[in-house]
Amino acid sequence: MESNAIHDVLVAYATALDSKQYDQLSDVFLEDATAHYVGVGDCHGLSQIVTLVSSVLDQCAGTQHLLGNFRIQVNGSEATAQCYLQAIHVGKGDFAESMMTVWGEYSDKLVLTANGWRIAHRELRSIHGQGDIGLVV
Repeated sequence: MESNAIHDVLVAYATALDSKQYDQLSDVFLEDATAHYVGVGDCHGLSQIVTLVSSVLDQCAGTQHLLGNFRIQVNGSEATAQCYLQAIHVGKGDFAESMMTVWGEYSDKLVLTANGWRIAHRELRSIHGQGDIGLVV
């Protein structure tokens, strides 16, 4: 079922971030994908996406990106998906005892490639954030 394969791509993104295995994002995004992380930055291409997420998450001792309320719509070789996000970030150094939680929603446009579903465009809309771990964005 196509929606299961898309669900797996979305979860692979969160897993790659939390394990800091950013090379796995090539199994999530198209090479020329775009991303708009509201309040953080815009990316054009997989390398910019990897640079942005790694520059933020490498400032954290650990993270946990929890996804839920998946809504996936497939139309042939294209799809859209939305899901809720709760991301917990643990600080380092002077912030080692601190946590920051972000609540948001991902909205994605995906395409079916010879290698499976890939995100062509991702948008993260932050709903609320709480805590301070000294992140520099």
